[in-house]
Amino acid sequence: MTVDFCAQLPPKTVIPVLQIGSVEEAVPLAAALIEGGLQVLEITLRTDAAEQSARQIIRAFPDVLVGIGTVRDESGLQKALSVGAGFAVSPGATPELLAAAVRCGLPFLPGVSTVSEVMVARSAGFTPSETLSRHISRRHRDAQKSSGTV
Repeated sequence: MTVDFCAQLPPKTVIPVLQIGSVEEAVPLAAALIEGGLQVLEITLRTDAAEQSARQIIRAFPDVLVGIGTVRDESGLQKALSVGAGFAVSPGATPELLAAAVRCGLPFLPGVSTVSEVMVARSAGFTPSETLSRHISRRHRDAQKSSGTV
């Protein structure tokens, strides 16, 4: 049985998409967003600082759910796993990427915008209510139970 990730998010959850240019700005930026009430962050793989920034944020804020975005292939999924991300997001949804996402077991939100892309994602086992919910991270689930927030 899968856990419905989306159902566990509070209503009107905002997930900022962060393109971090330098590792030095990662933790202060995350701290400001968290202080402002955000508990879910997405860091894009668009800069050289992305992976190290994600590692630092995850280490500094273990109760915050941090995901990796701009995942375009299996290597992007592996980067998300290696930094300890709680989920991954892609801008598109190829059959190869969807299959890799299922294999890696990381909660995954495939980017879809056309009916054909939705059909491909659904045929790979992704549905609107469980795109991110394939296997929610135990760390996040435990943090939610103890704090009452996501």
